[in-house]
Amino acid sequence: AERLPEVVGALRALVAGARLAPGPVAGLELAALQSLADQLRAARYAVIVWAAADASGRHPDLLTGSLAGLTRELNGKSRCAGLPLAGPDNIIGTNQVCAWQTGGPLRTSFASGGPDHDPVRWSTESLLASGSVDCMLWLATLREQQLPATSAPMIALFGPGLQPTRPVDVAIPVGTPGLDHGGSIYRMDGVVSLPLRPLRQIGLPSAADVIRQIAAQLPAL
Repeated sequence: AERLPEVVGALRALVAGARLAPGPVAGLELAALQSLADQLRAARYAVIVWAAADASGRHPDLLTGSLAGLTRELNGKSRCAGLPLAGPDNIIGTNQVCAWQTGGPLRTSFASGGPDHDPVRWSTESLLASGSVDCMLWLATLREQQLPATSAPMIALFGPGLQPTRPVDVAIPVGTPGLDHGGSIYRMDGVVSLPLRPLRQIGLPSAADVIRQIAAQLPAL
């Protein structure tokens, strides 16, 4: 899987009509890649679908760039669409909200008083590894999530029937969007926002209500 960018790059070259050196590409026979390139060029409307979450290695952006380049190459003489699938748990919705509120996507810090986007410096893994986290707020309302390894104090908000996968300092049960309260969620293709409405009443607040109550107490500290 880590050599997938190499495969897509070779496929893009074959689509463009380039001739590659004989021999396999990342373990795949060149003839098989040539056959796929021929099918893509002959297609009236090709669609290339991928899930970024499945991109392994340290540089998934290389794979995304290769797929985008392949899509552009095919659009030069026919029609081709790229369809990146979003991750689970409305991650595309979270990214959309962060973008329209701050002007940047996720991995944006507010420690300096304003939004500062840095996909490497402000990743959860980097912050936890450097010991920069004083307290972590963990949110899992749609399905069970594996808690990250950290010694920092943790507040966990989890939906009905879900439990933190290890002990936390504070655990607060909250409702599930689309079941216990309204909201919105983005489709996997990230194009359409779907409205959600509550279907039951079990007496649990939404995660947003709890976070607002926590935030209201911060100035008093």
